[in-house]
Amino acid sequence: MYSLNVFAQTNCTCTAGLNITGDTFSIQKAITVGVLPSGGTNIGCISIPGGATILVDANYTFTGTTFNMGSSSKIFVKAPYRLTLRDGCLLKACEGNWLGITLEPKSGNPGGELDMEDSKIQDATTAVLAQNECRLRLVSNDFEDNINGLKITGSVGFVNHLNPNDFSNNRFYSTVWPLANTAILFDNARFFNIGEDQVNPPSIVNIIYDYELGIDIKNSVGISIYGVTFKELTGIMSDVPVFSKRVCV
Repeated sequence: MYSLNVFAQTNCTCTAGLNITGDTFSIQKAITVGVLPSGGTNIGCISIPGGATILVDANYTFTGTTFNMGSSSKIFVKAPYRLTLRDGCLLKACEGNWLGITLEPKSGNPGGELDMEDSKIQDATTAVLAQNECRLRLVSNDFEDNINGLKITGSVGFVNHLNPNDFSNNRFYSTVWPLANTAILFDNARFFNIGEDQVNPPSIVNIIYDYELGIDIKNSVGISIYGVTFKELTGIMSDVPVFSKRVCV
């Protein structure tokens, strides 16, 4: 199993904020009992113990919140709800890698949604897993020291339908050795565009550096890549339909 030396915090406790206990923290239940306000919060810190889950079962916005994520903990966004992260949210591990954010695939409704801007997610096994009929908006974020940055399976769209700006100005990178595994992984994915076709110079950019693999495309169709800068990778960007060949970087 691939592992990454992450020098994460060993103390998960928030000195000022919300320290969660138990296996599952439901956003809807927290609203109902008055632990969280309805709609969103700018609470400074939330900690979650190892192996536990933050269950996003209501549309909710966190602004400027630090999440101290225990080992093997995760955030699970149920369909059809949206998790919004804004203005300097920081999601990081303590006591070992956490599992990342998982968006539930379609099950009679649109899938789970993630709208993340000007924030950072780090130290995760897979920072964001977007599955069939889920929706993404990722703008001006840092993906740091995640074993896998973003994994897409099935047909995944944008929060703002067909708007390429919904995936822009993100940085995927590693600061530790060994380098993280894959910045962006498409696995049995269908029809996803990064960037904007036929725009030169590109108006929408994303950067990947200090990774083993930049973009890995497996058993997928209709994946188009434009305006991505690759720097200092130790492996390859593979099987990209735009070029119809393997591109060494």
